[in-house]
Amino acid sequence: MSSNSVFVPDKATWSILKQLFEDVHVGSNEVQRRVSQELGRASEHPEFANYCICILGDQSESLSVRYTAGICLKSVLTRGENEPAGLEQGLFACFEENQELVRKAAKLALVAVVARLGILQCEKILLFFVQCIK
Repeated sequence: MSSNSVFVPDKATWSILKQLFEDVHVGSNEVQRRVSQELGRASEHPEFANYCICILGDQSESLSVRYTAGICLKSVLTRGENEPAGLEQGLFACFEENQELVRKAAKLALVAVVARLGILQCEKILLFFVQCIK
């Protein structure tokens, strides 16, 4: 599914994305429109999914930011673009989280990958997931 290369996030990009993920929850239509456009542009960058998996797995971030990162990750994976280098490891860690919303976002990302690649191509990650839920 993914390679073994290590992604090292840029702090400035992390901060920008974190702010966008926070702004998703602001009620203003104008802010929502701006955030949607900016996330749409950001999701076109090859490293966007890497940032999403890192933020999803970062326990120091707020739960709403982490969940939003997970939903954006699912969207990128559904389109079959820019699969993060550390996807398996990142999802494995999220499956074992205490936070239900983080586990849910990780499961949604897994479903997106399985739907796109098929069950046989995802055997390793699915077997691990089954072990996690036992």
